[in-house]
Amino acid sequence: DKLPATILSRVQQFYFRPISKSVIAKQLINIAKSEGFLLDEAAADLIAERSNGGFRDAISLLDQLSVVASKTDSLSSDHVAAHLGLTGQQAIERLIQAYHDKDFATSLDILKSLESDGVDPLIISNQLLSTLRQQLADNPENIRLIHQLIEVNRHPHPDLKLLTIFLNQSTETIQPVVSKKPAVKPTKSMPAVAQQPKTAIKTAVKTPEPEESKKPESKAKKDQPKPAAKPKVATNAKLDWQVLLDKSSSASAGLHSLLSKCGYSQDQNQLIIYAGNKFAAKKLDDIKFRSILSSIVEDFVADSEIVIRADKKPPSDEKLAAVSAIMGGGEEINLEGVI
Repeated sequence: DKLPATILSRVQQFYFRPISKSVIAKQLINIAKSEGFLLDEAAADLIAERSNGGFRDAISLLDQLSVVASKTDSLSSDHVAAHLGLTGQQAIERLIQAYHDKDFATSLDILKSLESDGVDPLIISNQLLSTLRQQLADNPENIRLIHQLIEVNRHPHPDLKLLTIFLNQSTETIQPVVSKKPAVKPTKSMPAVAQQPKTAIKTAVKTPEPEESKKPESKAKKDQPKPAAKPKVATNAKLDWQVLLDKSSSASAGLHSLLSKCGYSQDQNQLIIYAGNKFAAKKLDDIKFRSILSSIVEDFVADSEIVIRADKKPPSDEKLAAVSAIMGGGEEINLEGVI
């Protein structure tokens, strides 16, 4: 987890599984014989259990215990438990038996004795879980105690939690079973419950208005003068660009600002507007500005087609247009009023 994924993807990874306790225990007995001292199977199993599947940790524990070992007396599980700060296996089995027998006095005495010996309650809980797991196949009722002991490691006060597990059974109260009375079926003698009358929903019907009231309205509509029709505009009329700019100024300031920088050309009923750049062409082609522009142009040329281009207006003279094409573009400027 400490290495980044970029490094892990470029190396060969090897995963080592924990070694089984039986293999570790057998190997520890062989090491003890080679070192010149005896080791009980129960003691070897206890060392293998505390090593958590690590063979190196098991050998390290056996090396520490070899100080108290001798050639005549074998190293027992009590020696291992005393050296590692564990409790004896007999005390663990007595505590389990007292739990099943509901012998609360014995459970309390054993827990007080372990506490006075300085045994950590977490170690007691782990030893109980290990023993109960081994006995689970023969004693399935141990599952209840296992479920309770799992919470000891998570509790902020494991000593109190362990004490309540073994003593809480005496305070458990049996809740009385309340018999459910059968529902009483209505008999003929019982009065029937009056059903509430259904409310009728009335739909409001609009009353027709008298025909006399409608007649004056129709007459008034006939008497109203019809709106004057717009004067027809010729399809080939010439466009006055300056008048178009003036009308666009009153219609939209933004449209007037864009059109004032544009050039134009007219070919019968087609109006070509040269915006000069893509940004201005895109703004003019917006539906808001295009609708205003179409309404203004229709006042000059009926059924006109508006074409918006992003380039600048080419020069009207053919030679100037050819030079502009060679130079990569250009703009025609009238110098009559300047010189």
